[in-house]
Formats: sequence, structure tokens, C-alpha cells
Amino acid sequence: MSLENPSKNNPLEVQSYPPENLNSSTHKKIDRFCYRLIVSSLSGAILTALVGGLILSILNKPIPELLIVIGSNAIGAVSGLLAPSPDER
Repeated sequence: MSLENPSKNNPLEVQSYPPENLNSSTHKKIDRFCYRLIVSSLSGAILTALVGGLILSILNKPIPELLIVIGSNAIGAVSGLLAPSPDER
């Protein structure tokens, strides 16, 4: 049986599938790729906000609040993603 075409007439049939189908390695590879993509994107946002703020401060121009908000939210998101979950302890 395959998880790709679950029976519409009997949704409980999915529970009888063997666990090998549920724990496939392709899902873990996709999850790792998505996780790395998100962390790297947020890290890029942090670096962009930091460099932009430094350049504006060197030029003696005011730093927009939006730049500060984007940087601080990206830092919070990365720290939330990198913190271990209670299940992993």
C-alpha cells in the first residue's frame, strides 16, 4: 500500500500502513533542506540589516525603524529555530 493514494472510502485504512512508509528518508532530506534554507534566509536578513545600519550610521543618517524591526525579528526567528525542542532533550 502507498500513502500517495489513501482510500477515500475508509480513512482509517491509513493507520494500517506499515511504519516503513511513514518514516521515509526522503521526508527527512526535504525537511533538512527547508530548515537550512530558512535559517540561511533569516541569516541573510540579519546581515543585510546589520550592514545597512552600519552604513547609514557611518554616513550620519538616521536608521529607519523598519530596518531595526526586520533585524530584531530575524534574530528572534533564528534563535527560535536553533533552540532545541523539548522532545530532543
